[in-house]
Amino acid sequence: MSLYARRRSSSKSQPERQSIYQEFRDFEFNENLNITYDNHTNEQPSQSIKYVEHKKYKINRYYMTKFMTVVFLVGMQIGFIIHTMGILIDVFMQKFGLDTSYKNYYASMFGFMDMIGAALGSLAAGKLMTMGRKTSLQIGTFVGVIGTLFFQFTMIQALYFGKFLNGFGVGVYAVTILRYIDETIPYHLFDLLSPLLMVGISFARLTTFIFYAILNPDNLNEQMVEEHYMRSEAWRIIVAFPLMLYIVIALGVHFGIEHDTPKFAIINAKYNQGRRTVKDIYHHTEDPDQVISFLKKHQNKYPDKATLRQNFGSKEHQQTTIILSLIMMFHQLSGIYVVHLYQGRIHRHLYSTHESQLSAFQALILLGIFGFCSCVYTVYFMRKYPKNIQIVTGHIIMAIIHAILAMGSANQSDEVVVIFLLVFVIFYSIFNYAVVWTYVAEVSNNMQLAFAFFIYWLFYGLVGALNPSFTRYIEPQGVFMVHFLIQILALIFAVLKLKSTYGMFDYQKKTVLQSQPDEKGKNQLSVKDINEADTKLKKKISLGPVSF
Repeated sequence: MSLYARRRSSSKSQPERQSIYQEFRDFEFNENLNITYDNHTNEQPSQSIKYVEHKKYKINRYYMTKFMTVVFLVGMQIGFIIHTMGILIDVFMQKFGLDTSYKNYYASMFGFMDMIGAALGSLAAGKLMTMGRKTSLQIGTFVGVIGTLFFQFTMIQALYFGKFLNGFGVGVYAVTILRYIDETIPYHLFDLLSPLLMVGISFARLTTFIFYAILNPDNLNEQMVEEHYMRSEAWRIIVAFPLMLYIVIALGVHFGIEHDTPKFAIINAKYNQGRRTVKDIYHHTEDPDQVISFLKKHQNKYPDKATLRQNFGSKEHQQTTIILSLIMMFHQLSGIYVVHLYQGRIHRHLYSTHESQLSAFQALILLGIFGFCSCVYTVYFMRKYPKNIQIVTGHIIMAIIHAILAMGSANQSDEVVVIFLLVFVIFYSIFNYAVVWTYVAEVSNNMQLAFAFFIYWLFYGLVGALNPSFTRYIEPQGVFMVHFLIQILALIFAVLKLKSTYGMFDYQKKTVLQSQPDEKGKNQLSVKDINEADTKLKKKISLGPVSF
């Protein structure tokens, strides 16, 4: 019977309408899959399906190199902006004649403007990406450029506004580039190439440490430091450096990436655009139509549809949204900020007492080098082990190290503390940093990803604002013990709630954290689903009778 004839029946019960809906879904899928079958026997060519499922398509290495270069530069921009302001606080205090007794206040305000901007930018990115992933990146670039230009004005208000706009651009960048990676890199290369974003951020952090050493010479006394800052205009170069990166990124996005993601094109039924993108990404010997068929079958078909309200109000999405928010909260409370803060303090003490040949800035650079190299090594573990296992392992190791640091601080064993501060950075970079960002990106829809990073940036600002006061009123061993307890809670949460995505396709990853339906409602379509199907059927049927 034709689909048209069956639809003409006006008095259909809900089970019958559900059957029609499922038949329509099958038709809608197979009309672009180049697979035909007899409707009466409902037998599909299993060999063709198996071929599509298991084939690993060859990529165009030249295009993928261009794409990953842009990803690395975006990572550098994110890392440079969020780590730069800390090294310029002393400079601005002298330039603007600010009261040095309020240094922590001004440092908190600069960081606060950054993080509020990033949090709001992340939420905005969830909506901007519906206009196109490429468009979202371009908007983030434009806002960031405007923010960078405000740094050239020697007014404290201009700096605040510039930091807010720069933060907004970072928020848009972080969410959009993760979705770009998720929807562009072939699934069998995802774990190999996706950590490059975090490698870029780590490299930028190392670069800021080098700038820190340049701007803060160790051998200058207090009076010489003040004169040095008043004479030097090197800070303008540092704040202008992101402007150069923005320009390079804009050119790379326009001329290097060129197109939106293939999955975005498929989601919005822009198949001609999708074919052009697929031809660029994949090897010329691959059939674009077959690749599109593969992507259409194995991707999440509605990543842009769920709003923030639906993600919290719908039982289908609510659990995933809450889990991802808690993942990012625990990620930010890992203690890495305290490690960097205490590392500078202890090395300044050791250097002043001639117990160490390393100055605080040299030690900071060493820490950055180890963090960068460890982030590169993450690729090995991400390709071999499920991400949830890596996250659990990371929380176990970080909890143990925090306990050792607490005991070392209590016993004033500076050598033990220095060694394990370095060890912490290594294991944090391998088992937590890139792994968490990648895991969150691959299991979330757009607004879930945006809200998770909204939480991340809020806690980033909160930790940065509270930690200096926190460490002043509580002894270091107390601070490390607090983070030890946080890691225990994070470990319990990860064991109970995180699930493996190892070997899964996109549509499986996007639903892996969702609450499972009860047996009564399992595989049942809601009235809303069926009504939406009726609307789709009317549009299809208006084009004429369709038969199998």
